[in-house]
Amino acid sequence: MLRPYTDLRTVTLRLEAEGCDDYSDTTTGNSGGAFLRSGENLDVRGLTGPAAVTASSFLTAGLAPANGMDGNFATKWVSNGSLPQWLQYDYGSGRASAINTYYLTSAENAPERDPSAWTFLGSNDDTTWTTLDTRSGQTFAARLQTNTYTFANTTPYRFYRLNVTAASGGPTTQLQVEDLRLIGTMPTGSGWVVTNTAASEWIAFYGVFFSNGYYKFPIRYSSTASHTVKLQVDSGAEMTATLPSTGGMNNFDTAYLGAQFLGHGTHNLKVTFVDGGVDVDWIFAKKADPMVSFKSDLTNCFLTAELGGNGTFSSNRTAAGAWENFSVNSLTGGAGTLSNGTIANLQPYVGYYVTAEANGGSTLTANRRQPGSYEKFTLVKVSGSPGSTIASGDKVALKADDGVHYVTVVNGTTVNVTGSSVAAAQTFTVNLSAQ
Repeated sequence: MLRPYTDLRTVTLRLEAEGCDDYSDTTTGNSGGAFLRSGENLDVRGLTGPAAVTASSFLTAGLAPANGMDGNFATKWVSNGSLPQWLQYDYGSGRASAINTYYLTSAENAPERDPSAWTFLGSNDDTTWTTLDTRSGQTFAARLQTNTYTFANTTPYRFYRLNVTAASGGPTTQLQVEDLRLIGTMPTGSGWVVTNTAASEWIAFYGVFFSNGYYKFPIRYSSTASHTVKLQVDSGAEMTATLPSTGGMNNFDTAYLGAQFLGHGTHNLKVTFVDGGVDVDWIFAKKADPMVSFKSDLTNCFLTAELGGNGTFSSNRTAAGAWENFSVNSLTGGAGTLSNGTIANLQPYVGYYVTAEANGGSTLTANRRQPGSYEKFTLVKVSGSPGSTIASGDKVALKADDGVHYVTVVNGTTVNVTGSSVAAAQTFTVNLSAQ
């Protein structure tokens, strides 16, 4: 589901406490037993409702509308009926966002079912619709291919609908969408605070999307004394943090609740106020994996994901900019650090996963939004002992998951995964920085 201020790399995610999906409240006299917004006696349940995904039809329960917007490339939505067919997202009561970009991903099979023409619409009442974007003659270069569509829009809407009027195979009764993802501005109605928390009360956020990586969780809060707060992700162990006094309920500060690795997909977050006494503005998730640039020993230029991803790779830039830096997300621990033998996913600027096609021995791309074995690379430190730390200035090679082939710079404009030994063409000097 869409969350504010997120992207495919999930560099920084900001969750508004007042807009939580669920909560527990035991404080009497608190707007009928509900959390207050600071300055208003308003029940949080009247401000936000659960987001919902609906459609004009669906083929079976396993191909339901929600599968078309869950960020999971193992599920999809398939319609059941003649075109046009639509897929719709509802923020819930009292919520709206100004969407200006959406990602549309083709399914794993049956290209004749791909959308080829559609309108993208917004509404605040599910009755009167405004056309925001119109497309025709659209194609997908591959299965599980993500296309990006951008348009001008500054108006927040509660409802968004993709209304498909044609499919690639002509008339069809089984249109399919692997994934639709909406990108825009912060939902309106934000900037307020959850107040009057009492002991054991909690707030929860459901279905929050993360890319693979190690995350730290700051909280923006205020209090007049030291208090204890716990954070739980899914059904894992609770992380406990002691929040010091900020010197007053109008003085907000930031502290860390904990940190842990999260796999690609949606997760649930629950914050429990152990002894109450804390006002909460925001919960943040900040990716702690390093950004890394790779300078080729062969060309003395940087590895580049053209267009920031979803394009070709090259090695002809003499300076490292946004397209030359990659989020290296360790899958083998390290709490945001890298070592010789680390297995990792790499994500360029736009957030797609770097892929060794055919698991090695073929081309290098960056067009996947769901990681698998093709998206795993082992960092091999040149002249380093197993497990030794990788730091800026070290030389590394990137080995594909087949255990045989390495990312190889053929020349300034050609980079693939065909080398089977480590020489200058497979060696890169790395520079690490924070995200």
